[in-house]
Amino acid sequence: MRMEQAALRAFFLWSRVVLLLLLLFPAPARAQDAHVVRIGIAEDLPPYALAATDSGMEVEILRAAGEAGAHCRIRIVYLPKKRLALAFEHGQVDALAVNAEYDVTRETGRTSFASDITLVYHNYAITLADHDIRLSSLADLGLFRVVGFQNATQYLGPKYATVVALNKHYREVEDQARQVRLLYLGRADVAVADKNIFLYWRDVLQDSPESRDIDFSHGLAFHDIFSPAPRTCVFAQPECRDAFNRGLDIIRANGEYDRILKTYSGWQ
Repeated sequence: MRMEQAALRAFFLWSRVVLLLLLLFPAPARAQDAHVVRIGIAEDLPPYALAATDSGMEVEILRAAGEAGAHCRIRIVYLPKKRLALAFEHGQVDALAVNAEYDVTRETGRTSFASDITLVYHNYAITLADHDIRLSSLADLGLFRVVGFQNATQYLGPKYATVVALNKHYREVEDQARQVRLLYLGRADVAVADKNIFLYWRDVLQDSPESRDIDFSHGLAFHDIFSPAPRTCVFAQPECRDAFNRGLDIIRANGEYDRILKTYSGWQ
């Protein structure tokens, strides 16, 4: 009996020693224990966002700014465009990478706080140069066979939507590689797309055996009839937005921002 009591006292004494050591010398924080901020972005918008490799110009800027400013781990969540607002509304992501004109609060009913501009997309009306098509305004699009990207009428403003609604030869495609095919095959006169995205898919198709029937020797004309589209990152918490802005300032000052852009300079 005395031996059992002695053993029990020894056990409790040892337990206290272990607890004291843990309090005095806590285990170092692991990388995976860092605060995680989930940023939603439209899936597969190369060269801005590539879900398969978790990379891209915009993805790397978001990750670098978030980690520099908030010292947190950024997890990019790739979603179909139509699910972005819903994911933010239901708290499935903490932030969204969107066009600066997109009113996230109005669309989701959830208060949001927009960051400084992260980068700028620029859509063009793209034609084959040897077709000598002249486009000086949105109204001119009503005269040609036009292929836009999915939901272009929502992103490019009411005037664009009105013009193409009257054009029976207008269509939109989800796969932006199809815009390249349709233009080079002569099945569309005008492709409406961001310049970097269009050139990315052109280069991919040029290297694809499935595109041997396409003549890529034609030069391209980029008609600047759309305003640039600044991008921002919209957060649910103002503190996260502020930290992210600090990170943007840091990576612009230390050269990391320019390094990211140069990595993808082949399509600029």
